[in-house]
Amino acid sequence: MRWLLKAALQGGISLLPKSREINYLFQKHVTRVVRLSQPYFDTRVDLCRRHLRGYQGVYPDRIPVTTVELGTGWLPIVTVGFSLCGFERIYSVDIDPLLRADRLALTLEYWLKAVDTGTVADLPLNEDRIRLARDVHRELATSAIDVREAMRRLGVEIMVTDARHLPLEAGSVDYCFSTVTFEHIPRDVLQAILQEFRRVASPTAVMTHFIALSDHYSHFDRSITPYHFLRFSGRTWRLFNNRLLFQNRLRISDYRQLHEHAG
Repeated sequence: MRWLLKAALQGGISLLPKSREINYLFQKHVTRVVRLSQPYFDTRVDLCRRHLRGYQGVYPDRIPVTTVELGTGWLPIVTVGFSLCGFERIYSVDIDPLLRADRLALTLEYWLKAVDTGTVADLPLNEDRIRLARDVHRELATSAIDVREAMRRLGVEIMVTDARHLPLEAGSVDYCFSTVTFEHIPRDVLQAILQEFRRVASPTAVMTHFIALSDHYSHFDRSITPYHFLRFSGRTWRLFNNRLLFQNRLRISDYRQLHEHAG
């Protein structure tokens, strides 16, 4: 019952000051589910490709001018990928300030290695952005710039705010995306976020979202199935659910309904 132990530990950590940072160290060194390894990086790059295919399936020859990402997270692999593809302006939104300079530097290191070895040659990479990324990586290594300035130079504005109330004009956004973020947001909050996306989206905007529908404890504990969390009633599940690994347990039909209600 390793998942129960993890749920209990994270529930306790969630009550501590700087709980997000402590939880990151716990997941990096104990459960090892957030370590940046080559397989993890490759998986996220593939999601970057699939996001792009989704957007370019609508606009084959266009790069969005203004993009909103929901969920900056610890390792901005997809976000940096979009920057290297020449996305002009990306607003990356998260309720918590999770990104740090060392994590961004590591992300850039993996991306630049992938560029140099040709493993991402299929992506529409922008040579000017690649050169800029090399400069930013060097400056991060010497602590010459902080993480916000580094991201800003890559065309990414970090916004630590509630995504239900974005400081953006109505109809100003061309593209909204998220990567394994929706499943960690309560249903009522997610409904309000989608309504806000509807407000800021231009009439021709596109959204792509990847959602992990599986019980995230099954990624750590192979003795349980991806559907394990569906065994429990709502009242019982609240005993295991916690702020650091909140799982809303919504199904694809729920997400479709949320999109429809948001217009």
